[in-house]
Amino acid sequence: MGLPLWYGEETNALCDAWTRIYAVEQAITERAITEQRRTMTTEPLRSRLADWYSRIIVVFAAAFAAQQYTIQMPPYLDLRKYALGQERMPFQARELMRYPLLWAGNSKFLQRHTVGRAGMNSPERLVIMLTSFVAILLSVWAAQKIDRMYWPKARVPMLPFAILIVVFFFDFYLGDPYSFPYDPPAMMFLGWGLYLVLTDRFWWLLPLFALATWNRETTVFLILARAAVALTREGRWRLRAVKLRDVLEIAVLCVVWVMIVLALHHKYAANATEAGSRIATNLHDLARPVLWPGLLCGSAFLMPWIFWRRDLISAPRLRACVLVLPLWVLMLFCVGQLLEVRIYGDIAVFIAVCAAAILRAELSGNANGKVREENAAAA
Repeated sequence: MGLPLWYGEETNALCDAWTRIYAVEQAITERAITEQRRTMTTEPLRSRLADWYSRIIVVFAAAFAAQQYTIQMPPYLDLRKYALGQERMPFQARELMRYPLLWAGNSKFLQRHTVGRAGMNSPERLVIMLTSFVAILLSVWAAQKIDRMYWPKARVPMLPFAILIVVFFFDFYLGDPYSFPYDPPAMMFLGWGLYLVLTDRFWWLLPLFALATWNRETTVFLILARAAVALTREGRWRLRAVKLRDVLEIAVLCVVWVMIVLALHHKYAANATEAGSRIATNLHDLARPVLWPGLLCGSAFLMPWIFWRRDLISAPRLRACVLVLPLWVLMLFCVGQLLEVRIYGDIAVFIAVCAAAILRAELSGNANGKVREENAAAA
């Protein structure tokens, strides 16, 4: 008995339907592949453009900060007297920048291009602006190097840069009405010095330390940081963790620091001086609560927060350096005026990296310090 006619017709219709469905699926698949290829082509381009935009913004921000610092902030020192070695102590003993300024003051070319310019009316201020621009760029690079060394997969890689710019303006622009030629270079030197301390590159650190001490004596912070790293080699503070190599390196840094500082103070011993203890002045300021916001605004109010939340820094060496902050502030309390918050600007790179690490940990973890993998220190 043969199959009915309607059976063959229904089979043909079903085959046609499946053919159409398959064709539609093929079209959808091809379109998805085409869109995926287009996305794969555009995403790297967007990523590269974003990276280049970030670099351009860093350059623009550094130029803006250097311009504001140099033009809007009058110099506290007589730059010509400083270049000739005749300024007051202890400012004259920070003499590294004296030589570029001496060259600038004797340059007919620079004199011709700065005369009559508002805010940039001397060759010395032009050199300070250019030096500040380079110092800010190198400070950002140092902050990024330290951050990438410990957290290579962390989100928002530009976070240390953003914090550093804020700290720079608080320390050098908002907190003090004057500029000093050696302040931005000191920030740069201590930033790179900290990187070399954290990476155990003593023979690179030594010449940089000598040059930085010639610029300003606040390189004692690097000696404290080197000691903190030596005491925490086993992950916690232990005197037995200190090796003979650590003792020798710290001793060499101390000898270099003392030799340079004593030589410079002897060289300018005949100059007038403003040096002396600031303890009485600082105690008087601390006794006035109305001044407390001004005292705390150093490092953009971040220093106490960093000290209290240091456990969220997953890099043991960097966390150990935070513990020297009270001793550092105590030293500044004795020799500097705390209301001049620019004295905290030398460690701006350190503050920016620590603040970025803590902020990421707070946003991606919990109060107990359990952080995601991308925020765990790589070293």
